[in-house]
Amino acid sequence: REIASLHASMAPGGSGMFGGPLVKAMGSLLAFETARRAAVALADAGVDVDRQLKAIKVTAGATAAEMETFQRKMQIAAGETQTSSRELASSAGDLVAAGLDLGTASASVGTIAKGAKASGAALAEVNQAAIALIQNLGFTPDTLMRGIDEMIKGGKAGMFEMKDMARELPAMAAAASNVGMRGQEGLAQIVAMAQIVRQSTATGSEAATDVTDFLNKLSAPDTQKKLKKFGVDVEAVFKRAKATGKDFTHEMLLEIQRVTKGDPFKISQIFGDKEAKQAVVALIKNLEAFDAMLAKIMNSAGETMRDY
Repeated sequence: REIASLHASMAPGGSGMFGGPLVKAMGSLLAFETARRAAVALADAGVDVDRQLKAIKVTAGATAAEMETFQRKMQIAAGETQTSSRELASSAGDLVAAGLDLGTASASVGTIAKGAKASGAALAEVNQAAIALIQNLGFTPDTLMRGIDEMIKGGKAGMFEMKDMARELPAMAAAASNVGMRGQEGLAQIVAMAQIVRQSTATGSEAATDVTDFLNKLSAPDTQKKLKKFGVDVEAVFKRAKATGKDFTHEMLLEIQRVTKGDPFKISQIFGDKEAKQAVVALIKNLEAFDAMLAKIMNSAGETMRDY
């Protein structure tokens, strides 16, 4: 009975020394502490944003007027994408630190935030992919959404997921640019190759390494000499593909298939590295699947906003 009485006295309507007033006071104290912590977090976020903006101003060499325009664009992007100012400032800071001008950065962050939300990939990873699209493959803020469309569509079409693309694209795009692959067509080829090669690897990272090594080998003088011994002129294949509107990688794979008949031993004579050889063997064995994947990825307009 004493214990029951004590419990009753502590209840909100209780009448003992631990009764309602004390419970209410504790509730008020808890509410106050919650509000205090929220206010501190908000203030800290504000300090972080100010610090990020100052760093962007210095890195970009921007004037006060340019920064005012930049901040207005950030506010609009934050409202449109429901992304915090801190995250957008961090995104823009990374773009500027990578060498993009302030105008390109401010025009790109909204698209990048939408891509991250639509795909479920981390904003920082989509950021790095966007930098690769712009710097290596010739995308602009106006075409950036189409690049993200292709990556999201490709991620749905196979085992090489969007998070893999966001993380691995910088290295693949740099290698692709060395053999003249650019724009939406170049990106679609990269994504299609990664998807096909991923079917023969244990992880997305392994598939990306294989594709990157294959592309790097195509631009290497030593590999080009080996291909010439087999009767394949890489530069001539590239020019012919460009002149006829065909995909360079597809034409190159056809040539390699023609001179090696898919024989792994002959392929090893051209591509000595295990990674490049794995990519070539997987792609030659699945050329029809590669073509189908490429067509699917090219038909991806609006994919980001459908999932956003």
